[in-house]
Amino acid sequence: AKIAKEEQEQHLQTITNGAYEIDFKIQLLQDFAADQTNHKELQKQALKEVAQLQKEIEHRAWLMGGKTQTAPAQNLQDFVNNKISSKLIDCSYQPGTQSVQMNDVLGKMIGNTLQQGFKAFNNKMRGYVSNEAIIVGVESRTSTPVRIPRDKLTLQHVQIKNLYPCAEGAGYAGGIVSAAMDGVNCVNAIHQTY
Repeated sequence: AKIAKEEQEQHLQTITNGAYEIDFKIQLLQDFAADQTNHKELQKQALKEVAQLQKEIEHRAWLMGGKTQTAPAQNLQDFVNNKISSKLIDCSYQPGTQSVQMNDVLGKMIGNTLQQGFKAFNNKMRGYVSNEAIIVGVESRTSTPVRIPRDKLTLQHVQIKNLYPCAEGAGYAGGIVSAAMDGVNCVNAIHQTY
């Protein structure tokens, strides 16, 4: 029991230290952005810091999810009020969710900015902030780092006939709209073939 308690305390310390590191890195990035010299080295360093920040947030989400694919989550109103959710609402994320204080995942600077944004939006659209909404974190990748090859004219896989690599998962889109457009292009290619 003593070892488990020590592991929990060490785990919490790792998460807390990580939140401070994220806030520090964000401040560093803001300093880079404020620097008007536009040195290429500073720009390269800023990009490296963004990539590192992304990895750190993802790692903390993994830690707080219990080192599994379970995602850290918090009911929206609880997030805005800095209160850990006693019971999360159901959501479509299949591996499951773990109730946490999302500021511990995101860092206070990102978390506070989101909280302020949600509050401001709630002032314009009453009822937006409620415990009928949930935030699940973190999705920090916008598209796949690989691309499945396809013929430029038929849009079929270059080696497997009638396989149409499509949209974001295949590396041909970076978001919802571009994925939908690529889907339409693939449907049109199939229609032309048959």
